[in-house]
Amino acid sequence: MRPSLIVVAAAFFWAAAAAGAASPVDPGEAGRTQNAQHLVIAEAETPLLCFPVQTGDRFTLSWVHSVEMEDWQEVFEIEADGSIEVVATRFKTFGAGVPADAGQTTRLEDGWVVMEGIDRDVDPLAILATPRQKYRLSLAGRTLSLTPDGQPHLLTFRTTSDQPPANCPDADPSSATAPLQR
Repeated sequence: MRPSLIVVAAAFFWAAAAAGAASPVDPGEAGRTQNAQHLVIAEAETPLLCFPVQTGDRFTLSWVHSVEMEDWQEVFEIEADGSIEVVATRFKTFGAGVPADAGQTTRLEDGWVVMEGIDRDVDPLAILATPRQKYRLSLAGRTLSLTPDGQPHLLTFRTTSDQPPANCPDADPSSATAPLQR
């Protein structure tokens, strides 16, 4: 396990909670179905961080494309059954292997190609976050580096219902050191 990733992640989510965010993930539309789930980010089956999510909550993964050297972003949504779907992507340049349209809509927005309505199940979501590609996770208006220690991390994102794993660090604002003690 990489303690420095846990420390940075815990500080990120503690700060979000302290800033008054009810949930670290932007809840979006009011009146959505409320269900107890946790998004678990793990490396080699070791939970690094858990945080509460609800159906419809979204998070974004961003990175610098290794060939284009431009930012790419993918938006993911928590579904009613707890699965994770990629719902949109944003990028600035086309390259080999990039489809002309991957979703229901494709448009240009401020220099970005935006594809929405992709709605493809990617559960569990696995990524190799590398320092060179500057992988970031964005939630509730805040962004977290997924390689704060300068090392690559093979990360898995999945949801669990009800309670998170007992050994999973969380963002409990009442105990800033709790994630470091588990």
